[in-house]
Amino acid sequence: MKLWKYNAITGYWVYERDVNEDTAKQWLAVFKKAEPDCLFRLARNKPTGVTAAEDKKLIRVWKKKHQRKSPAEERRILREWQRGEGAV
Repeated sequence: MKLWKYNAITGYWVYERDVNEDTAKQWLAVFKKAEPDCLFRLARNKPTGVTAAEDKKLIRVWKKKHQRKSPAEERRILREWQRGEGAV
């Protein structure tokens, strides 16, 4: 089994490490604690896409990081981020 991390900028899942079935949940907890704003999955093969709930989490995290912007600036940056043009 493998541990995967979602890269919100590229939209791809990145391989993090091999884990065995016995320690998979423990490794997942360690990675989530170290990076609580990131998405992680345990899977044998590379995952594809994200669920609607995961997508909402990514947007919430993004908004938290950019909350000091004016509403117009925030909308512009969010549109760029969703199109993959802007750096987060």
